Amino acid sequence: MKRGRRWLLRASLALLVVALVVAAPFVTAFRGLAPIVDGAELAPGVRTVKMSFVSAFVLDAGEGRAVLVDAGADRAGTALLAALRAAGSAPDAVLAVLLTHGHGDHLAAAPLFRNAAIVALEAERRLVEGTVTSRSPMGRWSRAKPTGVRVTRAVRDGESLRFGSLDVRVFALPGHTVGSAAYLARGVLFVGDAASATEDRHVRGPAWVFSESVDRGAASLRALGARLRREGLPVTALAPAHSGPLTGDVVGALSAIGQ
Repeated sequence: MKRGRRWLLRASLALLVVALVVAAPFVTAFRGLAPIVDGAELAPGVRTVKMSFVSAFVLDAGEGRAVLVDAGADRAGTALLAALRAAGSAPDAVLAVLLTHGHGDHLAAAPLFRNAAIVALEAERRLVEGTVTSRSPMGRWSRAKPTGVRVTRAVRDGESLRFGSLDVRVFALPGHTVGSAAYLARGVLFVGDAASATEDRHVRGPAWVFSESVDRGAASLRALGARLRREGLPVTALAPAHSGPLTGDVVGALSAIGQ
């Protein structure tokens, strides 16, 4: 009887250790991040939609039309549809869904918006559509599976887009995934999972466990900061997907990553 109890105790301890080892990268990835506030207005006509651990954004494109940045993990799009109604818009009035990258928690509701251009960098097309998997530590455990999302407008680094009254600039941010993108609209820089904002007002690069190359990701962010400064592009807020925003000297914060 005592031997059985000792075996059970050892097995329980072993399982606890395994659970702690598995959980540690996830805890590290999200610890200390600025909280996401549902409905937060980052600029006139730019609102945050919180969906549990991830956010998307609704951008006013004029005359009742809208543009989305990412589409969350909920295929029913409950929170996104409610946010559109609150903004005086509707699913058929969404002109575009700007995908920051192809992970499933950012694109699930995209098929709901039948009139929208589904926008991503060409380098991200296969991940968005599910013909390949991510090469991140987590991604290597999964198999490629069609997502039901099709990129209808592949864009390139530096491209300028216009949807209704909204102007958007596209930037490549490889690292989290090979085709991660940032979008600059109304002074807000949307970066998906390429960066997060911390409670102490710093910018953190992509989380190792979910990313293909954290070093490349940090280098991409520093290069983007230098580029924004060089081109004199005003940025009033950084809008990550898994944290609240960063306001103030966003360009300086990007340039300081890893320093």
